[in-house]
Amino acid sequence: MALHTEFCEGKDPHFLTAIRLASVYLELGVPATGYLLLDKVLMFQDKSRRVFAVAPLAKEAIIETWKVDWREEMRISLSTVMKSPDWTNDSKGRAVEYYILNVFSSGNFTLHYRSIQALEKNSGDLSKVTEQQIKFGVLTVIKFRPGRTLEVKWNECDLLLIPTASNYKDVDALLWSKEKKILLPLQITILNPIKKHCSKTGGVNEFFSMGTTRNQNEEWKARIKNIVGHDPIIHFVWIGNNVNYDSSWSKDGNQFIAQFSDLTKNSDNFSLLNDLRLQ
Repeated sequence: MALHTEFCEGKDPHFLTAIRLASVYLELGVPATGYLLLDKVLMFQDKSRRVFAVAPLAKEAIIETWKVDWREEMRISLSTVMKSPDWTNDSKGRAVEYYILNVFSSGNFTLHYRSIQALEKNSGDLSKVTEQQIKFGVLTVIKFRPGRTLEVKWNECDLLLIPTASNYKDVDALLWSKEKKILLPLQITILNPIKKHCSKTGGVNEFFSMGTTRNQNEEWKARIKNIVGHDPIIHFVWIGNNVNYDSSWSKDGNQFIAQFSDLTKNSDNFSLLNDLRLQ
């Protein structure tokens, strides 16, 4: 962090804005736009204009330096990526995932979601399907490395668990409600229908598919049961903009969907999702 701090010292506000913007695109992992000023000892830009750090620790140091001060640049950049035709759907999906998890990490929100199987049975008629609601307070955010021991105080607080591996078994993050003892594995997707997200596995949600000994669903149940004394409820929640409630690709009844519209209508904190325009 000291190296990056030295690079920033004495820069006028115009250059500091350009450094913050470079840090924003480093965090988002999408092609950058606008005038950037890179700390070339710690950062570089490839031909696609994506910004990278020379090492994981360098990225952590840069983000730690700016994550409080870049709020305006981050909001503008997220909105631009979501609505502009200049970015691919892959980049838009990365921006949406980052945005939603960032809002979740701030805590104090209510997640509204419905059963995919019930929606299919009722031809997508929302009025005929009971809406699940879970209110979260202040969240403890834990980033974990899959396969490593996870020390979590399940009985003490609401949690947002984020895997450091980007390909972690169809899960972007997991929410834990201390009050209701419910674990919500989350998969955020802009694909429609959502089953396209599982196309590489033949339409199977890997969270429920067997690993070498048991699936992720069973592993998380066992992990939490050891602490709270009983099996937790697990609701796998897709977060997306799906209009095709086809559950034939999954026989598991514990899959749900939270529409983008459910997020935006219940909290102004998700308002940037209204900017999303897909290719």
